Amino acid sequence: FEFVKSHMVMWPVCFQCLVLDVSRSGFYSWLRRVVSPRRERRKFLHQKILSVFLKHRKRAGRRQIHRNLTGDGVSVGLNTVGRIMREHAIRPWHCKPFRRPRRDKDRQNVKPNNLVGQVQIARNNGGKENGPSKFSDSEILN
Repeated sequence: FEFVKSHMVMWPVCFQCLVLDVSRSGFYSWLRRVVSPRRERRKFLHQKILSVFLKHRKRAGRRQIHRNLTGDGVSVGLNTVGRIMREHAIRPWHCKPFRRPRRDKDRQNVKPNNLVGQVQIARNNGGKENGPSKFSDSEILN
């Protein structure tokens, strides 16, 4: 019905209802219908939740938003806040979790780099830059 209402100027209502396979009487009764108080309240809560969410740079979850709303005097439940956030796909952005840096004992199983001094020799290679290498594959891989 929203589509029919937004295109009333372009095409006649009877034609749109025929093409979309909806009844004209249903459209006109929907058009005259009053917005329910629950829908108005949820729209109001959505706007409030979104403003608090953006104020906290998209990092606030439902508990923090609920705390802020009740602190501002808005009477709303925690689950209602969560449901409205879920319906409108409002999800907080979380940072990566803290990872402890590796300790020295974690590095004990790492094999030492045997190529540290040998790479310079291989590069020099007697003045030939593109010449054959002095190392075999088994020496490099072991």
